[in-house]
Amino acid sequence: MNPAVLLLTRRRGAIDCGGLEHVVISYGNFHQLVIPLDDGHLSVAIERTAYPQSFVAPIRRLLNKETAPVTDASRQRRFG
Repeated sequence: MNPAVLLLTRRRGAIDCGGLEHVVISYGNFHQLVIPLDDGHLSVAIERTAYPQSFVAPIRRLLNKETAPVTDASRQRRFG
């Protein structure tokens, strides 16, 4: 279902909304945070008592770290 939701919201976002950053779906038992990626999407279940927006920036930072090119300097920082 998430790919269909992303397809529709991406299309709407591209019209005049400035694109799509993420979607939060609030189910009865939890929130589902869906973040579109170049090659798919990331889906994270979050407790109903939590605020889903607060997870977006930390997840984006982790994703950026994982996709950053590895250089000699970054390898030294990672592995000392």
